[in-house]
Amino acid sequence: MLGPLLDAEVVVLAVASALGEEIFFPRSSLASHRPCWVKPGVCAFCTWGRSSASCRGTISSLVAGLLFGQLFLWSGDLAGPIAAHFTVNFLNLRFLSAHEMR
Repeated sequence: MLGPLLDAEVVVLAVASALGEEIFFPRSSLASHRPCWVKPGVCAFCTWGRSSASCRGTISSLVAGLLFGQLFLWSGDLAGPIAAHFTVNFLNLRFLSAHEMR
């Protein structure tokens, strides 16, 4: 769906999505008022689909969200989760951009 992307485009998309998701679903406010699985559960639910690949994506999104939440609790700020989220998005976008998906 993405097609080939320039490295700069991959960086811009990875930064925008990492910042957008971390700010739209703020860990700092949810961590103190909700159980630690609420934000990752909401994010994972947003990726739900009917295919088996979508199911794997939903599960990996849930696991990544739980790890990002633990990183936030450990560090006390959003810099760590944003950096980790950027890294995952960057690597995924580079892979998807370089390989034709059918």
